[in-house]
Amino acid sequence: MGYGGNQTRFTVGMVAQGDPDRLPTASTCFNTLWLGGEYPSAVVLEAKLMTAVHESRGFAEAAVAV
Repeated sequence: MGYGGNQTRFTVGMVAQGDPDRLPTASTCFNTLWLGGEYPSAVVLEAKLMTAVHESRGFAEAAVAV
């Protein structure tokens, strides 16, 4: 749910000239999830997403996992 209880959509995008070793990032103001590149498999993508979610800290324009 978005502001005022309205349902909002989000977008999944790919970073131009991405690196598959890069972790996904989010642009929360624009409801966008940015993938680092073409991952070799769904298993690798899932691992990268889980690392980005569980190991990131703080809030910034582009949160960086440690």
